[in-house]
Amino acid sequence: MADKRINHALRQHVTSASFALVLGSTHIAALVRIDTELRRNKSLMEEIRDKDPDKWHEARSGPHGRAFSHNATGMSGVIRRGLVIHLHQSHPGEPFDEWGNRKPDEIWEITDAGQLVIGLLKESGLWAEYGGQV
Repeated sequence: MADKRINHALRQHVTSASFALVLGSTHIAALVRIDTELRRNKSLMEEIRDKDPDKWHEARSGPHGRAFSHNATGMSGVIRRGLVIHLHQSHPGEPFDEWGNRKPDEIWEITDAGQLVIGLLKESGLWAEYGGQV
C-alpha cells in the first residue's frame, strides 16, 4: 500500500539521497504569484467586479519583472518539482462564468515541500525581492 503522505512529483525529482532542487527566477515568481493568489483568494470575476488594480504591475516593473512574464514556464516547473498541485485545469468550452468564479484555493495547493521552500526563500531574502509577503 502506498503512503499517501509521499509527494510523488517531488519523489520523481529526488532520485537519490543527495539531490539538488534548483529554482530559477520564473519558479520563484510562480511561487510568489500562487502564494499571493491564495492569500487574496478572490476569483477573477470578483477582481473584475471590485475593479482591483493590476496586482502584478509592481512585480513586473521591478528587478525580477521578466520572471513574472514567463508564467507558464514557472508554473509548470513548480508543479513538476512537487512544490504546488494544480487542482483544476479549465477545459476548452468551459463557460467563463464557471472557471472565472473559481477561487484560487479551488485551483492551487502549495505542498508541504513548497511551504518549506518558501520558508528558505524568506530566510534568504529572495522572497521579499520578488514581492512575496513576509
